[in-house]
Amino acid sequence: MFNFLQVHTPVLFVLMLFPLSAALIVFCISTLPITMSWPRNLTDLAEVGRELQGYTQSGPAAMAHVLAVISITAVWKHAWSIPGSVIWVRSSSLLGVARAY
Repeated sequence: MFNFLQVHTPVLFVLMLFPLSAALIVFCISTLPITMSWPRNLTDLAEVGRELQGYTQSGPAAMAHVLAVISITAVWKHAWSIPGSVIWVRSSSLLGVARAY
């Protein structure tokens, strides 16, 4: 039983951290003053860019706010790209899938 917990505790920890950190990212993005819903095409994305540019020009605090949200989001995306890869490699090795390297 102890060996089971020792092996699976890190995976469970990662699985619990993902939704918690994703909720934090959603909260950070929701603090930005964007009037429209999630962009569905390039025109919507351009509109979001114009809104954020107008907001950042309203003062240094607004610029810091947008930069902080973008930075936190970028770090989150990079941080979660590696554990997902590790879990995929681990699960494929358990299933007997041959590795390409």
